[in-house]
Amino acid sequence: MISFDIGNHKFQLRAAAVIVENGYALLHRLEGDPIWALPGGRVEPGEAAASTVVREMLEETGEHLECGGLLFVVENFFEYNGKLQHEVGLYFRSALRPESHLRNKTISHQGIESDKTLEFRWFQLDELERVKEGLQNPCGKHAPANGMQRKAAFAVNSGAIDRKSQRGDAPSGGMRAAQWVLQTFLNLHPAFLRSALASPQGVVSHIVQGK
Repeated sequence: MISFDIGNHKFQLRAAAVIVENGYALLHRLEGDPIWALPGGRVEPGEAAASTVVREMLEETGEHLECGGLLFVVENFFEYNGKLQHEVGLYFRSALRPESHLRNKTISHQGIESDKTLEFRWFQLDELERVKEGLQNPCGKHAPANGMQRKAAFAVNSGAIDRKSQRGDAPSGGMRAAQWVLQTFLNLHPAFLRSALASPQGVVSHIVQGK
């Protein structure tokens, strides 16, 4: 896999599937992890990124995926487990086959990554940003009080989105706590996803997140 330490950062090249059906997006996470992401994984040397998307879904769920065109490229800067991360992500419009059991949107689905369990779940696109008082994350637990500390800046090259936020420890109580949970359980801002899906075919967005 293309993942290595350089200086004080870990660099990795990731490819992921953007699977949207009837207003729902398919996300996944390591079981018990607070971070949800679009399904995918790290690219192997000599492997086309679109092939990575297909391979990762097959390895993790046994499902065959139809990988389409490139939607957006994300340069993502963040800290994970005390290590600074520099990730380049290639996100492809993808589709499940008609007979796929993963298309059931009423339940969570289980996958595997090495010896770890993955959870796949559908989320409505409009609920990704909806903030309600007392909102909890999908695993049913409030965000930890000493969660990820990140400074994020969001931009899309079309100029349609320009969002900046400061994030520290989870604030206490009410709406502020709900907003923190919502913003930290996704590794990609949902506004980027909707913007890319609305773009004409063949238009690729360039996103810089966390820098």
